[in-house]
Amino acid sequence: MSQQTCAERTPVTRAASRSRTILMAYRFGTAALLAALMAGASWIFWSGAIATLLGRRSPNSDAVDFTAFYTAGRLVATGAAHRLFDPAAYAVAEHSYGVPAVARDALLPFLNPPFFALLLAPVARLSFSAAFQVWGAINLGALAIAVLFVWWASRRERLVLRFLLIALMITARPVPFSLQLGQFSLILLAAWTCTFVALVIGRDRVAGISLAICLIKPEIVIPAVLLLAWKRRVTALSSFAVTGAMFGIVSVAMIGFVAAARYPEYIYRVAIEHRAGTATHIMMGWNGLFDSFLGSTHQGLETLLALPASVLTLAAVAYALRGRFSPHRDPAFAAQWLLVTVATILVDPHFYLQDAAIFMAPACFYVLSERGRGRARALAGLLVGWWIMALGVIPNLTWHVALLPVYLAGVGVFLIVELERSRRSADVSKRDEPALPALEAAA
Repeated sequence: MSQQTCAERTPVTRAASRSRTILMAYRFGTAALLAALMAGASWIFWSGAIATLLGRRSPNSDAVDFTAFYTAGRLVATGAAHRLFDPAAYAVAEHSYGVPAVARDALLPFLNPPFFALLLAPVARLSFSAAFQVWGAINLGALAIAVLFVWWASRRERLVLRFLLIALMITARPVPFSLQLGQFSLILLAAWTCTFVALVIGRDRVAGISLAICLIKPEIVIPAVLLLAWKRRVTALSSFAVTGAMFGIVSVAMIGFVAAARYPEYIYRVAIEHRAGTATHIMMGWNGLFDSFLGSTHQGLETLLALPASVLTLAAVAYALRGRFSPHRDPAFAAQWLLVTVATILVDPHFYLQDAAIFMAPACFYVLSERGRGRARALAGLLVGWWIMALGVIPNLTWHVALLPVYLAGVGVFLIVELERSRRSADVSKRDEPALPALEAAA
């Protein structure tokens, strides 16, 4: 009887085994195909960035943003810092560097605070090509800092996951695109990552200083500063305020009180001038999303729509982060910081594709903070974001929908739901566990 039963089950067992083999082959083939596509896309992205760094610039956007930084640095180096916000000082200079995109379009103004130009002055003493390469090396160093922190935080994980997260960070479209443009987005990535790590290991003073470095793009710090003030992180706030005050004093000393007082007006005039470096339709915040829908026939309406959307976004984040806030001893802090990052991107009125590099490290930390199915969902979401970023501004220009802010809004809603669920169901005894044990142990 027993032998007959086994004989009867043999075909079923073989069929089940065959099905499992087919399923495994399908999954392996799908993974291999995705890996090959990602490798090909990464090669395209990085080959352009490397060629630009080596001096082989294409007639598109290569090194175009660096022209404004280089000119600002030269003005400071030659004792003409008071002309940092004088468009006439840039008109002739920017068109003399041999950057095709600048030669075709209007000049690019310098929008950053004056202290940033002071940091650029030593680099600007070199020729344009040499300065661009040095600037690229500085940004690669900043990228290395962020990558090392993610590698450090994942040291207790399997090597496959560690290498996958690092690969996703390095190959994400905003990273090589920032290098290709000559932007400072990777410096923001490093400072933003250092702020998170410092809060996790209980070094609030370092966190405040790291966040102050992000003042090279002032509006980006607003959500984080509001959070620290709301949660009364006095040490982090005080170090941020002291560092920011130092930057402010240096800036006023460089350009004078009159020019400093006109800085907000200058920023406003540039913001409403499309050919002065402002292109809302390719931005990645709420204003970029609404502009991609509305088109140029409703110019200005996207800003009016983005304002209430930004207020609602900050209100939703405040609701999700209500109650206990303990970066040093809360496993949910990685999710909280990723939510703050998402809100920062969405409410920023001047956020482009290259700036989205700051999303990658918090997303990797969130993946590392999750376990089981939660980690699988987080990793899948990160892969979706990688591909959306890989599309660049194509959805904005061709499909008339900015996919990245839609994706970020979805991530934000997911995080709010997850934080609320964990708040209601989590074991209170586990609330004193570190956000990332590997960081805590190393500290």
